[in-house]
Order: sequence, then C-alpha cells, then structure tokens
Amino acid sequence: MTRAELRKLARSHSAENGTDWLSDSTSGDYLTLDDYVTLAYDQYAIETECFRVNYTLAATIGTGVYPFSAFDAYTTVTATHTAAAPLPADRFTSVAAHGLIEGDIVVFDTTNGTTLIAGQEYFVKYYSSTVFQVASTRGGTAIVIADHTNHVKKPAAARMFKASYMAFNSVDLDHITPARLENIRSNWRFDSNGVPRWWFKWNEGGIRVHPAPSTTANIYIEGFETPDRVRFDEDNDSPAIHPGDHSLLAIYAAILTTVRDPSNENAIRSNVLFPAWQEGTVRARSRIHGPDGAEVIVARQAGLRKRPDMSHYETITRII
Repeated sequence: MTRAELRKLARSHSAENGTDWLSDSTSGDYLTLDDYVTLAYDQYAIETECFRVNYTLAATIGTGVYPFSAFDAYTTVTATHTAAAPLPADRFTSVAAHGLIEGDIVVFDTTNGTTLIAGQEYFVKYYSSTVFQVASTRGGTAIVIADHTNHVKKPAAARMFKASYMAFNSVDLDHITPARLENIRSNWRFDSNGVPRWWFKWNEGGIRVHPAPSTTANIYIEGFETPDRVRFDEDNDSPAIHPGDHSLLAIYAAILTTVRDPSNENAIRSNVLFPAWQEGTVRARSRIHGPDGAEVIVARQAGLRKRPDMSHYETITRII
C-alpha cells in the first residue's frame, strides 16, 4: 500500500471521516493522519525489530563509551566534476561504482567554488552506477555545478536504537550486564586500557566496551534502526515492510487518533484496534526472528572447566 492509501485506511478506522486534520485540543496545534502514519511506521520497526543494520567505527584510545550517534559515520565516495566536456555540467562521476541510489542524502566535505556548500545535505538523482546528480530537494532539478567537487559522503547510523552484537578488531565481544561484570571484576571501573572483551548497554542511546581500547582498531556493531523517513514521505511511497503488514500502520495511526479524543465511540474503536495491532506485530516479529518472536541466540563456544574452588565441572557456554 502507498502512503496515500494508508492515510485513507487510517481515516476509515477513526472517527475523523472526511478530513486529514486532527486537532490537538490542549495546545491548539494540529497533527495530520500523515504524521500518525509516520509514527506508526516507527513504532512497527521498534516493536518488530525488522530493520537490521551494521556499522564499523575506528575506536578512540581510552574511550569505552560510544553513543549510537558515534556510528553516524559517512561512507565516502570519491567523485569528481569538471565543467569541461564530455561530462555534462550537472553530473558527477566516480571511478568505482558509487553505491548511491535515488533519493539518498549526501553531503560534500570539500568544494572548490560556490555552487555547492560543504556540509549541506543534497539529494541524489541516480544516473548510472558511476554517474549521479544532486538536487536541493528530493526529486528536484539537478544542480548545474560550476566548480570541481569531491568526497561525497552518505550518512550511516542515524536511526539505530538497539545493539545486538559487537566485535573489536574482528574478534567477538561478550555481551554482559554491569552487574555481572561487577561480580567478575569488582574494580573493573579502574582497569587500564587494553583489548576490549565485553560490551553492554550504556544509557538509553549507546553502548560501552570494556576495557577501553588501547588501539584504534575497528569496532563493529550490529543492531536495529527505525525506518528511513526520506523514503516514505511522498504519497506514492510504500513502507519497506512485508506487504501483509502494511495495514497495521493504518491501524496504529487510527489508535493514535483515539488516544487524542477518548470519547465513548473511540474507546470502542480502540478495544478493537489495539488487539489487532498487538496480534499483527507479534506475528511479524515471529516471522522475522523465529517462532518464539525473540532474536535467535547462537552458541559460539562451549566446553568444560573446573572451578578452582569446587570439585565438580561446570558447562561454560559463550553466546551472543
């Protein structure tokens, strides 16, 4: 379903027939069904963890805490432009395939001239695997460039909300909780820099590796992110989820309208809509992650060791 179709379906589920505008009675501001559909898309991704991502970041010596925003690195593509023939005046070329697609947001870290502004976001217009154009707006007119520009960069992990696996210098890190680490090493906070062995959640928006790195080797992270809103902001855009789950977004958008106006009619609607949303997201999560709806945990290593203070052996399993 397209965004426009989801908006219509959400309206049919709500008590706001005939209008896209929904008033916020407490502030006087207005939200639209379009806004609610966007929020529903985000919520679907969070509850089902359907968008897996992975990123690599060079570690900072002595730094153990990394917010997810630190992984908002850029993938660099060296691209050049010259006003001289045969390259048209609105196109960039790269020696290798640039990997960009229509609508990607990019920035330029260097520009020689005034046509483009370094650090400003532009939208890609795809031409070929080694040639592309840029516009000021998504789907807009290609900019005619009057100068030589290079080093276009594509944003990465701006939307990550949960980590599921980490490695340092291509070696797995064990996931642990601070409480468990406390039991293993009561003075872990005062350890010297070294080769990280563990990782754990640190605050709401980041992770911590321990010990803090003593080299600048790469930290590799896998996790989940919310949807790319740039690819879901036009009436003809469709959400990048299973087609059978598209209607769930309209259901959740309608739920938000019932929360806004808790009338008797909307209370009845909510009693029908919310169970449908829950059943749908549980079903989707089961399809994505396995029958129990949880992420599959794989045993990496298993063996026996004898604890120094006991006479029996215990099975030790390392998992991620």
